Amino acid sequence: MVWGVITYTGQLLLRMIEGSLNSEKYCHILTNYIFLSLNATMKSFIFQQNNAPYHNSQYTRRQIQMEGIKILIWPSHSPGLSSIEKICSILKSKVYI
Repeated sequence: MVWGVITYTGQLLLRMIEGSLNSEKYCHILTNYIFLSLNATMKSFIFQQNNAPYHNSQYTRRQIQMEGIKILIWPSHSPGLSSIEKICSILKSKVYI
């Protein structure tokens, strides 16, 4: 699986992931890769995630809060509002031609 982050500056962070994600694995990726990279390249940011179960678990919310990261709250099932969903759609169309 490929997991990605896109920023308002156009920076794209991709991580290859073995297997499926759960809250612990997701938080490990956020803490050790994503937040380190974002904090190093941006003065501030608000993190947007979709509403996958491991995004909204108590464990994940607690970990993100401990990191001091602001989260953008947005409606469930709103892939049309997500930039990363659009990027993934473009990438999939290029791969599966």
